[in-house]
Amino acid sequence: MDYKTIADKIMEQLEDKGHCDYMANLAWRWDDEKDYEDFNDYIMAIKKRIPLTITKVTKRPFGFKFKMTQNKIAHFKLMKRNGGLVPTIDWKQ
Repeated sequence: MDYKTIADKIMEQLEDKGHCDYMANLAWRWDDEKDYEDFNDYIMAIKKRIPLTITKVTKRPFGFKFKMTQNKIAHFKLMKRNGGLVPTIDWKQ
């Protein structure tokens, strides 16, 4: 199975379970509250909620890196476009 197919399946699961909306809500909140809130709280919340092996949580772009396969790390990120956030998975690292 190629990486695009794997990424598409993971994205579908994240969307179906409401995780993309959850991440978007956290991203907007972080954007508003970054001067007052501790990013470690966001890291813990994401790792607790998202059912993937997360290796790193990122601020810019907002998202997380995770093990897509045993040998491949991918990056789920929310990209700002047209006033909204678009979830993507990038594995070309």
